[in-house]
Amino acid sequence: MDFYVVDVTNLNRQMYFVSQLGKPKAEALPEVLYRINPYLVCESRCEKVTPENVRELFADYPIVC
Repeated sequence: MDFYVVDVTNLNRQMYFVSQLGKPKAEALPEVLYRINPYLVCESRCEKVTPENVRELFADYPIVC
């Protein structure tokens, strides 16, 4: 869950590619993870977690890591 976009300053310390610059991180990271493991089950959201929405966002998940 992330609402930021991939920036050039992320490339040296996070798992993104130059081709993903400007793309929402919540869309870009699953692309990278699927390259590593195409059988991965992953859900992502381009959304900011706030005190107001945290219960709703994680209501269906018994464990959040």
